[in-house]
Amino acid sequence: GFADELAAAASLGAPADEVARLQAFANAGMPAPASVAAEFDAAVQKALAAPAAPAPAAARPQGWFDQLFAGSAQLVKVTPPASPAELAARKAAAGVREALARGDAAAALAGWDKLPEPLRLATQAPLDKARSRVSAEAAAKAILGAALAALRKPKS
Repeated sequence: GFADELAAAASLGAPADEVARLQAFANAGMPAPASVAAEFDAAVQKALAAPAAPAPAAARPQGWFDQLFAGSAQLVKVTPPASPAELAARKAAAGVREALARGDAAAALAGWDKLPEPLRLATQAPLDKARSRVSAEAAAKAILGAALAALRKPKS
């Protein structure tokens, strides 16, 4: 974390509103882009996972061929191909994940806005972390700018 450094900046006159925006991260630090991307990816995979269809109640197999066929049905899972909408959603989600992984939260947020509603709802938590990181980075830049401006002032 950076609690001591933030307290020092506040005591030296850093803008109070910018210090407040960073306070939530002072002890634990900001979420790492890779961890936010992994959390996003897990939420997407969970949201896109096809629900398991209940097995139909079948009559007890009669002959040896019926028994063999029934047994093989447990070994093979037939998955229908993805719909064009699902493929588009997966592609859009991959773009958001890549942006998150490289630390480009602004691009991730822009891509997230284009995701289908169910994916946006499922991935709200990791994107909130990305939003808070953007806010914290802006606050840190503002504090740095204020500090540099103060250093440029001539001493009286």
